[in-house]
Amino acid sequence: VKKDFLHNIYDDACWLNEMVENILHITRFDEGRVKLNIEEEAAEEIIAEAIGRVKKHAHNHQISTNIPPSLILLKADGVLLTRVLVNLLENAVNYTPEGSAISVSLSKRDENVLFEVSDNGPGNAEENLPHIFERFYRGNSKNATGYGIGLSLCKMIIVRQGGTIVAKNHPQGGASFVLRFPK
Repeated sequence: VKKDFLHNIYDDACWLNEMVENILHITRFDEGRVKLNIEEEAAEEIIAEAIGRVKKHAHNHQISTNIPPSLILLKADGVLLTRVLVNLLENAVNYTPEGSAISVSLSKRDENVLFEVSDNGPGNAEENLPHIFERFYRGNSKNATGYGIGLSLCKMIIVRQGGTIVAKNHPQGGASFVLRFPK
């Protein structure tokens, strides 16, 4: 009982920490105080860092990667890009049933680097997709655990670095978030 209690306290503290970090980042963006630290980054390392931060809360979710054998470099703020992937992975963990499969894919197309975070959960309600990146928008999900700032922060970070982010559903079920960065 004590272990379960401590485990719940730890999970709640981690959730609160991520929420506070998101709020601080949004406040800095709003005030124009975010200074990007654009450097050449190894995309694989960003993915590994994000998965490492989320895996301890993923409990019974299966997180996998699909990464090409050759190193992919991009010019980005690695810390902020990691924040985006952490937010997307945490959403996948929070909005899919235990045991769900979550994958992070990396590819290069033309002069772009693409990251894709996918799951095999219920997906997003179609009426939510046009609004999913709006601040404080939570849709009509009964399972919503946040305050609707994570995805809006993701979009701010990606757009500020010259990229795009798109949410989509899979016909067979599940959702994907695709990030496109110029190389």
